[in-house]
Amino acid sequence: MTISYQQRLVILLAGLVAVTLVTVISATLWSTEVSVLRNSDRELEVSERVFSQLLELREQQLRQGAGILADDFGFRQAIASADDDTIISALVNHGQRIEAELMTVLSPEGDILVSSHDVDFTAEQMVGRWSERASGILRAEGELFQAVVVPVRAPNVIAYVLFGFAVDSELARELESLTMSHVSFVYAPGNSEQIVITSKNEMMERDLTQFLTHQSTQLSDWQDQFQLNTRWLPMTQFGQSNEADSALYVLLASSLEDAQAPFTLLKRSLWLIAGVTLIAAISIAILLGRQVTQPLRELTRIAARIRSGHYAEPIAIKRTDELGELAQGFNKMQSAIAEREAKISHQLTHDELTRLPNALSLKQAVDAWCSEKKSFTLVLVNCQNFRQLNSMYGPSICDRMLVALSERVAKEMSSQESLYRLQGDEFVLLIEDGESSRDACFVRVLEAFNRGVRLGTVHYALRFNAGRTHAPGDAKDFDGLIRNAQFARASAHRAKQAYGDYREGMELRAMRALAISNALPTAISNNELSLVFQPKVDAKTRHCLGVEALLRWQSEDLGWVGPDEFIPIAEQSDLIHELTQWVCRTALETIAVWRSQGVQTSLSVNFSASDLLESEVIVALHDVITRLGVPSDAFVIEVTENAMIEQSERVSDVLTELRALGFGISIDDYGTGFSSLLQLRSLHATELKVDRSFVMNLEHNPADQTIVHSTIEMAHRLGLSVVAEGVESEAAARLLSDWGCDTLQGYFFSKPRGADEFLTWYQAHEERHKDSNL
Repeated sequence: MTISYQQRLVILLAGLVAVTLVTVISATLWSTEVSVLRNSDRELEVSERVFSQLLELREQQLRQGAGILADDFGFRQAIASADDDTIISALVNHGQRIEAELMTVLSPEGDILVSSHDVDFTAEQMVGRWSERASGILRAEGELFQAVVVPVRAPNVIAYVLFGFAVDSELARELESLTMSHVSFVYAPGNSEQIVITSKNEMMERDLTQFLTHQSTQLSDWQDQFQLNTRWLPMTQFGQSNEADSALYVLLASSLEDAQAPFTLLKRSLWLIAGVTLIAAISIAILLGRQVTQPLRELTRIAARIRSGHYAEPIAIKRTDELGELAQGFNKMQSAIAEREAKISHQLTHDELTRLPNALSLKQAVDAWCSEKKSFTLVLVNCQNFRQLNSMYGPSICDRMLVALSERVAKEMSSQESLYRLQGDEFVLLIEDGESSRDACFVRVLEAFNRGVRLGTVHYALRFNAGRTHAPGDAKDFDGLIRNAQFARASAHRAKQAYGDYREGMELRAMRALAISNALPTAISNNELSLVFQPKVDAKTRHCLGVEALLRWQSEDLGWVGPDEFIPIAEQSDLIHELTQWVCRTALETIAVWRSQGVQTSLSVNFSASDLLESEVIVALHDVITRLGVPSDAFVIEVTENAMIEQSERVSDVLTELRALGFGISIDDYGTGFSSLLQLRSLHATELKVDRSFVMNLEHNPADQTIVHSTIEMAHRLGLSVVAEGVESEAAARLLSDWGCDTLQGYFFSKPRGADEFLTWYQAHEERHKDSNL
C-alpha cells in the first residue's frame, strides 16, 4: 500500500507533535523532580535554621536560669558556706522554674558537688571545655542533655552551675512538629554503645540503628527505603575541642514521597493531554509548549526567591490548570513557612504564659536604648509571697494569677512604659524619661501590682516589692541595670519597704558579705579570732563581779570585721555553733587561769537561739566546764530577747535544763524585742540586761528614766537581777544605783580588753574600791 504525501505529512506532523509532547512532558516531569528536590532541600535549610534557633532558645533559657541562680546572693552564700541543703533547694527550685532535667553544681576544679545525674565526663575534660565554650550536648546515665555551664563568682569563681534539658524522643517530635522534618539525634562514640533518638516510628529507629552499626553514616539504602532526603548536622559535645571531633550528630530528613504527592495529579493530567493532543494540530502542540514552559520559568524564579528567605511576594500565575494548582501550592508553602517563622520569632521574644515580652525582648530593648543613649528607668518587681501562694494553691492557680495580674498591669501602661516578664514571679518595667513624672508612673504601676488578684469569688493578696535604677546614670548596659535593680530590691526587702532606689556602692555591701562568708570558715584555723572582756561591776560597791566575753575578728584579707557583720552570716549556717564552742572553750580556759590567780569573776557568753537547740553545743559546754573545774553558777548564758521568742517552747525547755545544771540565764538587749510578760515569766531567766539604747543618755532623757526605773522594779518583783549596759557617765551610774540596779557595764568603767590588759585593769580597779561602801 502506497502512503500518500498527505498521509506522510500527517504522520510527520503527528510524529512531530508526539515528539514535541513527549519532550514537553519529559521536561515537565524532569522539572517537577528537580523542583521536588529543591523544595526538599529548601525545607531542610529552613528546618536547619528553625532547629538551630530552637536549640539557641533552649540554650538561652538554660543560661538565663543558671545565670540568675549564679547571681543569687543566697545561693552564692550557700556555696561559700558549703550549705548542701540550701544549695540543693536553690538548685532544684531554679531548675524547676525552667523545667531543667539535669542540674549540677561543680567546684572550680571541675569536681561534682551536687548533681541530679551521673555525668559521663572527667573533671579535666570539663575544665578544658569551659575555657572555650560553656555549652553543648553531654551524656549522663545513658541519656543525652543539652547543657550550659555558668560560673558562680564572689568575685572570683567559687563554683559552676550546670543546667540541662533532656534530648529525647519527645524533643525530637516537638522539633519535627516545628521544622516539618524528621529529626534524629545520633550519638556514635565508637567503641561505646550508640544512642539513636528519632521522632518517627520504632521501625525507622531500628533500621537507622542497624545501618549506623554496620555502615557508619552511609545511609543511602535507608534513605531509599523510606524515600528521604537527609542532612547531617554535627553538634557540639562537652569534652571536645570542636564539632569536627564530636561523636554527636543531628539527622534532618524530609520525605520525598510527601513532597511528590502534590505533583501526582499533574503527571496523570499531562499523560492524558499527550494522548488527546497527539491527534491535534501542530499549532496546538506549539501553543501548549509555550503555556507550559513560561509558568515553569516563573516557578523556578519564585523557588529561588523562597530559597533566599523572601516569602511575602505572592506568585502571579493566574491559571486554572495543573500549573495553576502548582502555583497555588507554592503560595501555600511560602505562606506556611512565613507563618512558622513568625510564630517561632514570637515565641523567642514573648512569654508563653502571660504573652508579655520576655527576657530576650527586654535585653534587646535595653541594649537598643543604651546604644541610643536614652534616659530611662528600669524597675524590677518581685512577689514576696508567691512561694507561699504556690504551696497553698498549686501552680495552676498561681499561673492564672500571673496571667490576670499581667493583663491588669499591662492596661495601666502608657506609651512611655512597657512591661516584661523576666522569669517566675519577676517582672520588669521600663519607663522612658519624658514629660510625665517617672515617679508617678512607677507608683501607679506598683499599686496595680499590689492590688491583688480576684479569680472567681476568691481574692488572692499579692505583696510585691521593687528595686529601681536609672540609665545611663547608674549603669550603661543590661547586666549592670538588672544587677543594680536586684540590689535595690533586696535592700528594700531587708528594710521592709515597698521599693528602693539603687545607690552607688550598694553592691559593695553584698560583695563584702560574700567575702566574709567565704573567709569565715577558716578564721579559727588561721588564728584570726580573739576574745576581749568587758567588766560588770556591782552598782553599790563598784567591785568587779564578772566579765562578758566578746568575739573579735581581725582578718588578714578583710581587715577588721565587726561582730555585727559576721555574726548574722554565721547564724545563717552551722558555723555559729563552731564559733560559740570556740568562744566558750577559750573564755572558760581564761577564766580558769584567772580563778587560779585569785580573780573570782563570773563569765557571760552570748548564745543564739540555734545554739540552744543544738545539743552538741550544750554537751561541749558542759564537758569544758567539768574539765576545767569552773563552777556552773559562774557561767551566764546571754540570749537576746528576740532569740528567746523564736521557738519559745523548745527554748524554754532547754533553759530549764540549763538552770537545773546551775547555769545562769540572762535576757540580753531587753526592751528592743516583742516579748510579753507571760513569756518573760516562763523563760526561767536569772538576769535581765537593759539595752544600752535606754541607758546611754539616761541622765538627759526622762522617758528613758521612766522605762529603766520601771523595768528594774518589775525585774526585781520577778526575782531577776538587773544589769544595765551602756553606762557612759557617773550620773547614769548613780541614778541606776539609786533605783536598785544590781550590776553596771559600760565604757564609764572599762572598754572591752584583752585577757592580760583586763588583769591589769582588774587589780587597779579593785585596789581603788577595796574600801568602798557605795
